[in-house]
Amino acid sequence: MYNLLLVDDEEAVVKGLAYDIEWSDLTITGVYKAYSVSQALALMEQTRIDIVVSDISMPEADGIELAAEIRKRRPAVSIVFLSGHDDFVYAQKAIELGVAHYLTKPVDYEELKDKIRSTVRQLERELFREDALRSAKESLERMHPLLQERALHAWVVKGTESPLTHADKFSSAGLVFETGDVFIPVVLRAEDEEAGGPAGAEAGVREIALKELAEEWLLHGKESFFFPSEPGQWVLLYREPNLEEAAKAAKYMEEMAEPFKESAKRTLGCGISVFFGGMSEADGVSGAYRKLDSTVRRTNADAAGVILFADRPSAGAVAYERLESLYETPELSLLLDKLDMNKAMERIDLIFQEIDRREPVDMTALLEIYHVVSGVVIHASLRNGMSLAGWAGDNERMLYPFLSDGKSADLKKWCQSVIQAFILHLRGMENKRFNRLAEQAKRIVDEQYARDVSVAEIASYLYVHPNYLTRVFKSETGLSLMDYISKRRIEQAKGLLAQPGFKVYEVAERVGYESIAHFNRMFKRETGMSPKDYQKTISKP
Repeated sequence: MYNLLLVDDEEAVVKGLAYDIEWSDLTITGVYKAYSVSQALALMEQTRIDIVVSDISMPEADGIELAAEIRKRRPAVSIVFLSGHDDFVYAQKAIELGVAHYLTKPVDYEELKDKIRSTVRQLERELFREDALRSAKESLERMHPLLQERALHAWVVKGTESPLTHADKFSSAGLVFETGDVFIPVVLRAEDEEAGGPAGAEAGVREIALKELAEEWLLHGKESFFFPSEPGQWVLLYREPNLEEAAKAAKYMEEMAEPFKESAKRTLGCGISVFFGGMSEADGVSGAYRKLDSTVRRTNADAAGVILFADRPSAGAVAYERLESLYETPELSLLLDKLDMNKAMERIDLIFQEIDRREPVDMTALLEIYHVVSGVVIHASLRNGMSLAGWAGDNERMLYPFLSDGKSADLKKWCQSVIQAFILHLRGMENKRFNRLAEQAKRIVDEQYARDVSVAEIASYLYVHPNYLTRVFKSETGLSLMDYISKRRIEQAKGLLAQPGFKVYEVAERVGYESIAHFNRMFKRETGMSPKDYQKTISKP
């Protein structure tokens, strides 16, 4: 956890301190060596050092000069002085420089360990205070937009919470409303079929640009809340203090919708459709949004750049309520990505239970299921670089229009069959991919074990996330990747220790251990004995 720098012009003193003390017992994970003040300062520019143990009397520059320079460059570093003289002047200067401890040579190792242990405890207290303050501040800043977005989503989209029933939660997210406030939900939907240039930008960039355009054209400086409701679709919740002001705002937004739409198309390179909901107070916002969402879903996405009003239905329009279970989280696409057969089948059952509650069965609902399920599976196939013919078998009929006699049972069997075939095929592919990834990781370790190779570095070579690599390697080999690295190093170390002329610390360095104490501990864990004992055992006739 902490890095220690030993500074003395006598190499024997430095190596004695480095190798004869079990620094790892004091949570010191890195022990560095320097033989002059200039070398120590150069090393500190390249490596994070937490504690410096330095001799005072050195030929080129002394420890007092080193401490003064450290205080300028790294004031948080703790310093321990070693001196061959019990000199009052040195001690006084050490106090002025904030040196943690002052010991006289020859150094008693146990006394030095006690002083370092005390220094580590002090560092931990300081780090804890700094980390706690910084973490709390960063968490608040980072979480505030997310908390606000979640609260708005639960209120407007899901209807599970509201500022009236969860006032404290909304207040902590910066959402404080007055009694009588009137809201207007507006949905903005990106139609990407005409995408080119700016429309291909990342979703986050497009979201920021769209928000700024909406504020400029539709809101005219008025207060509103902007958040995504689903990919490619955003909710703009407009607030006014009363119905009269809200009516004026609605009229203004209606007038500005067309220029906003044209500006968005020029800026983002894609069509934007605008859907206006009805006015309501806080307790009616979710209902107004549901009505608006129904209008959005009935509107063909091919008709890019439409402007519609949920409270002005077309003549003869028949409302259709979407199947909520078809869009529940986790979404069906995510269940396929995870190859979770049980949950996917449970979702199909849930969808058709909802169908069974509708009498008579609406053909629109069956078509909705067909297109969602086939779309999810086709997109999953494309993401995995597979053709439908490679796995679908008899289910390839999904390529053709769904011709049903209206029996939901037939559609349910088809949905189950398609999803099962897809998941089983991909599981087989994933098993092969897992095995290949584990073998590649092994090969890298076998070639690189002699240096300070890490899981993160191996993962970067293989273009995967470290957590994913760790999980795959463990499932394929039964070992964690760090355990495999350790075993490979220790096996090589055993071979070197069996050869005459090798010192233990030389072997440790050759197999990738910078700390002799760490090497000793890992060797004993793997073999049941220390490197020296192993060397003695091997050398016996």
